Amino acid sequence: MSLKSLYIDNLIVRFWRELSYMAYYFTAKQRKKIGNSLKRIRKKKELKQVEVAVEAGINTSYYSKIERGEVNPSLEKIYRIIKALKIQSSNILPF
Repeated sequence: MSLKSLYIDNLIVRFWRELSYMAYYFTAKQRKKIGNSLKRIRKKKELKQVEVAVEAGINTSYYSKIERGEVNPSLEKIYRIIKALKIQSSNILPF
């Protein structure tokens, strides 16, 4: 294995480790910012919380808590919400 491929492998591992850390350890401020962004986008699209939650396959009360910044959603749930709202991740994620 060459040094270049080891370097690239190391970068990939560090990237995923950092992404995983951020996905499970959003700060309260980040959770609130994500929730406010989701709410703003949802209202702009004239959707109800229940509609987004059902489309994303998430419990409605849990989705409501995400919008209020009360829970720390997994990256998978964020991904499903992004797909349900038909937006890009850069619209809501702080990184």
